Amino acid sequence: MKVEIKHLSDQQQEESALLEIFELTANIETAVTLLQEDDFLFEAKNIETEAFVKLKFSQLVYAEYLERNIFLYTAEAGYSMRLSLSNFLKQLPQNFVQISKSVVVNLYGIQNFSATGSGNLIITVTTGEKLVVNRRYVKNLKELLHSQS
Repeated sequence: MKVEIKHLSDQQQEESALLEIFELTANIETAVTLLQEDDFLFEAKNIETEAFVKLKFSQLVYAEYLERNIFLYTAEAGYSMRLSLSNFLKQLPQNFVQISKSVVVNLYGIQNFSATGSGNLIITVTTGEKLVVNRRYVKNLKELLHSQS
């Protein structure tokens, strides 16, 4: 498949994607979904500067629920927002998966994983951090990873 990327010079121009295809395959459907969901913005507070910023779900590597706050981690910084975990989970795109009672990870942020003797997994995300996948959530993670490939 030929891919062309045209960089826009004017920040006021709207980004767009045009797909010329013979058949709508599962991979193309996934790409379209990702492109459409990438436009969704939400507001969170930068942990260091306490400034509110707009983030895209595609920027998130993982999120953690702690003390009635969602802590969001991107490659650049950490953010927080006051929201219940159940409400946050309802907003997430399909490429996010819960890996423990309080942690959700972006499937595209996973670099590698390894098994432990206790049935848990240890995943390394693109920020270099290691996260524990509770054995209760291992099966779901494996199924989602398999369906994404």
